Amino acid sequence: MRVETVDYHTGGEPFRIVTAGVPPLEGATVLERRRYVREHLDHFRRLLVFEPRGHADMYGCHVVPPNDDGADLGVVFFHNEGYSTACGHGTIALAAWAAAPAHRAGALWGVFAGVVLQAPLGWITLRAIGTDRFMLVWGVGMLVRLGAVGVAALILVPVLGPGAPPMLVAMVGVLGALLVIEGIVAMREHSGEDGE
Repeated sequence: MRVETVDYHTGGEPFRIVTAGVPPLEGATVLERRRYVREHLDHFRRLLVFEPRGHADMYGCHVVPPNDDGADLGVVFFHNEGYSTACGHGTIALAAWAAAPAHRAGALWGVFAGVVLQAPLGWITLRAIGTDRFMLVWGVGMLVRLGAVGVAALILVPVLGPGAPPMLVAMVGVLGALLVIEGIVAMREHSGEDGE
């Protein structure tokens, strides 16, 4: 038996996401899947949370299909004493995992990724900031824009003389405004995709 997981730490709190090796959790809803795993597959929880692979503070989840159309992922949370309806630090870890390029889920807005989880407690809407791919794309875009300002400064400072500093301040202000507008437009284009 080989169970594959990804471990996260959010503020020092451990969270283990099961990615492979566990049979499908049967059921039509997230609650039914939670009941099924508790009654038929609990040995996997014990394997993952107790020593030598886990410890008393270990928390984790099974990612399952959602039963509502508006959700991106379903989730069944588990810990050393059983199963829970939600988990704060686990939700943060799931946002990072789901927004990673290999597991992309949900709507994307510039450097933001939106993911709607369906947990036993209900829907949880997440926003992940700074995913690898988008930080790279936005970072390159920022470098290009700042490079353009730098080149313009090298050209304008000798030409304008004492009038150059106000011009550079204005250029940086315009650059900042364009970045804000770009983010707002990108968010509006995808605003209907986050299940709200």
